[in-house]
Amino acid sequence: MPASLAPRRRRFDFGRTGFLISLALHILLAAIALTWVMARYVVPEEKKPEELFFATGAGGGNEGQQARTYEHAIKPRQVQNFVKSTQRLTVKGPASVALPEVPELSLDGLASLAGRADGGTSKGSGGGSGGGIGMGKGIGMGGGKNLVGKFIMGTQVQAQKIAVYLDCSASMTPFLPRVKEEIYAQFPDADIFEHPHIRIIAVDGVVYQGRGYKGPKMLADTPLSSRTYTDRARLSSVGKRLFSRYEDNFEEGSIGAWMDIMLREKYDALVAFSDFQDGIRQYDADGGTIYADSFYSPKADRRSHTQKKWERVWLENFKQKGAPKLYLFSIQMEPQALWQQMVELSGGEIKMVPELRQQLARGTPTPRKKRQELER
Repeated sequence: MPASLAPRRRRFDFGRTGFLISLALHILLAAIALTWVMARYVVPEEKKPEELFFATGAGGGNEGQQARTYEHAIKPRQVQNFVKSTQRLTVKGPASVALPEVPELSLDGLASLAGRADGGTSKGSGGGSGGGIGMGKGIGMGGGKNLVGKFIMGTQVQAQKIAVYLDCSASMTPFLPRVKEEIYAQFPDADIFEHPHIRIIAVDGVVYQGRGYKGPKMLADTPLSSRTYTDRARLSSVGKRLFSRYEDNFEEGSIGAWMDIMLREKYDALVAFSDFQDGIRQYDADGGTIYADSFYSPKADRRSHTQKKWERVWLENFKQKGAPKLYLFSIQMEPQALWQQMVELSGGEIKMVPELRQQLARGTPTPRKKRQELER
């Protein structure tokens, strides 16, 4: 075989092979080093927080099958923000002080708040129709009384509970049935006391037979035949108590003792009906007359400041909060000056009713007869 055709033996190139092996080793070492660096210094990704949820708890407890079936994510309630912008308040002066930030509400926000009130804060009902947040009290909710006016002989008497003094002297008795009928028609529970005269008697600085009187009797007892007794059956429990305790005082001391006692009782109004001819009579400790403004025997006023004390006490009583109103009805004379002062202080009224004499003379039907005629 020719030498040219003989197979050539391939010569192994150690230089090229060594280079490739060296390159492969370097790549492997670099990969190992990179893996080590990433494993040590690269922070692992944080897990997202689990969503809040609630479960029915039915079957198997919190990890039970039913609990996993009824899991629901809790979605926070979206609250509309009505704050338009915030404004910082500062105080100018030697030292600058920053106060807490106060939100500035827009008109739209306020209107929306008012419209959305559904009773959580307000006490109103439905659609914000006057509920409000206020704590004010309406009429009749306070400590005071709601006094309603009722008419007696053409005069509006503002009261719920009244005490009445009727002058049952001989000249007045013909009018009393008519007057009582009208009073009971408006105030069925009125306490009506019937005693003779309309006089006020004082001894030094004390009202005769009043609460503070401790002296002896000065006047002769009224004969039993001329007494007009109060109708006990028509009195309230308070009226019966007062009548049982002070009957003799009223009979002896007339309206002076009655007024001095009633000013301390719980009545909304005190009412008196008379001709007001008797007035005031005052005596000193020896029984001498020191003042009288009666129609029969007037006397000049010679009283000292101490002897007028009872008048000042009465006037001060009518100035007090919650004092009764005073209403006077006269068929003949204007009540005396002291009566007029007390009426003015109390907020009551004086009414002249001389027409009662004419109506009695003509036989004018009473209010009850008038109602019966209208009902026919």
